[in-house]
Amino acid sequence: MIFKKLLLLVVTLLLLTVTLLPASTEAATAALPDFHDGMNWSQDTEDNLSFPRDFYIQTDIVNLSGERTLFVNQEEGTLYMTSLSSSTRLWSHTYDHLYSYDVLDASGKIVIIVSQNHKLQKIVLSLNGNTLSTFIYPTALLQTLNTGGNDQTAHLSWSAQTAGNAERIALQTGQQVLIYRSPWNKPVRTLSLQAYSNNNNEALTVLNMEYESNKLVIRYRSGELHDQRYVFELLDTSSASHRSHLVRAPLSTIGEFKLDQGQAVIYLSNDTGNKLQKDGSTSYPIYSRYDVTTGKLLVQRTRVFTDAKQNWRTDYNNHQVFVQVDSEQRLYLWDQAGNELWRTPTLSDQLLFRFIKYEKGTLYLLVEDQNRQFRIVKQPLV
Repeated sequence: MIFKKLLLLVVTLLLLTVTLLPASTEAATAALPDFHDGMNWSQDTEDNLSFPRDFYIQTDIVNLSGERTLFVNQEEGTLYMTSLSSSTRLWSHTYDHLYSYDVLDASGKIVIIVSQNHKLQKIVLSLNGNTLSTFIYPTALLQTLNTGGNDQTAHLSWSAQTAGNAERIALQTGQQVLIYRSPWNKPVRTLSLQAYSNNNNEALTVLNMEYESNKLVIRYRSGELHDQRYVFELLDTSSASHRSHLVRAPLSTIGEFKLDQGQAVIYLSNDTGNKLQKDGSTSYPIYSRYDVTTGKLLVQRTRVFTDAKQNWRTDYNNHQVFVQVDSEQRLYLWDQAGNELWRTPTLSDQLLFRFIKYEKGTLYLLVEDQNRQFRIVKQPLV
């Protein structure tokens, strides 16, 4: 039965390449977030027909109760709450700069740290998008954030109060991480970043970071142009003497991560045609989970690709791993332990999509057609 449902999904999405014309999707897509704003679209390549790289990397998807999904684009400073059942935008907010966000499941609140009107603020939103409270941090904290280090932009991540741990902020500037807590005037702890002393003199850029209780993960990109590598630093900020752990993704892969339940989830893709190992025999760790404090590898799923220019895409959301392997023309869904839940033939190559979640036998995807129209597809698979 599930195989028949999966085939029905493939047929449905194939039909979208014909039926999703601007006139027929205007009502559905007009209420969705416009992910094209601010994007640098190529005018002379086939990239016109696909998700821009910025969309795939920079837009986070957070699933909430009641078939609601929060889309967060930190680069654009924008949050969108969308209804999965009606494919409509419920509300949106845009800020000068969005540094950090967190959804507090227990209280049903969204906490964001933003720079707005030249002030660093903590804003608490309800799930309906209403502003519940606003707190302005000391000017000195914003000045440290704006100063950055080594000609790089500083990064900030907020951690909620937990049992035994006060509410805190981790601020990366240069080769250090500064830990702040109330009254936020000066750092209570300073940690040196090991990535800078172990990067073999390659150029190193901080891309983003996530902080949860004492667990902190920082993502870097090292190297130049086509010889780039993604590096992840895992830190326990409870002690200034803690030595962090580094995880280096293989060359030619794009590494992304999420801090999930206190563990670092690292997942890899190669959707730019970068050349892999010449003999095509290297095993690539598509999905890995690490203990942040000890650096211990907890779960890993690897694949060997025989095509040296193999493309695959991996997405992690809702504690699930979604993988598209072009050479096999298949989609895979794994749980957080790496166990396969199902596999199905790949979708039309004329559609691009992001994985939202698989829940109660239903698959949710955000799909883009050739006309750059977006629609949420909800398909029962049981």
